[in-house]
Amino acid sequence: MYSVNGIGIGAGYVRAIGPKVTKRLDVGDPVLLSFDHCTKCTQCRSGHPAYCSAFSPLNVAGEPSTFQGAGGAVAGQFFGQSSFANLSAVKEASVVNVKGLIKGEDELKLFAPMGCGFQTGAGTVVNLAKATSEDSVVVMGLGGVGLAAVMVSQQRRKKPRCRKACR
Repeated sequence: MYSVNGIGIGAGYVRAIGPKVTKRLDVGDPVLLSFDHCTKCTQCRSGHPAYCSAFSPLNVAGEPSTFQGAGGAVAGQFFGQSSFANLSAVKEASVVNVKGLIKGEDELKLFAPMGCGFQTGAGTVVNLAKATSEDSVVVMGLGGVGLAAVMVSQQRRKKPRCRKACR
């Protein structure tokens, strides 16, 4: 488990590292926080943690026994990490190290939506809908998820051909 000082929803800096952590992270590393997954089911082992067989129980109900403090179990771990807090206790599976990818706190704040919103919006268009340049995509809502879907949809569009009148 990691203790992460939050600087924005879904991003922060590692403050402490639990004794059973196996990922290579150091205190002070910038991280993005994403959904939780079991790491053991067929989907997780094959590189598809978004389809984890325990996704709903882990990300909606949570596992109260995972986070134990001096006063007992810690609650409030929606989406496996509850990054609305200033300090988050986060399972290893939910942490994405971005050291070397960003140049400071301002960039980390810009990357923060990538932990969830960008993955969801872009992943829906590319992986779930498998939209091509020939498809039309309708996006309902323009938050982090919707804007990521729009950006990916625009990247997949063919560039219009210019006729003689354009030149």
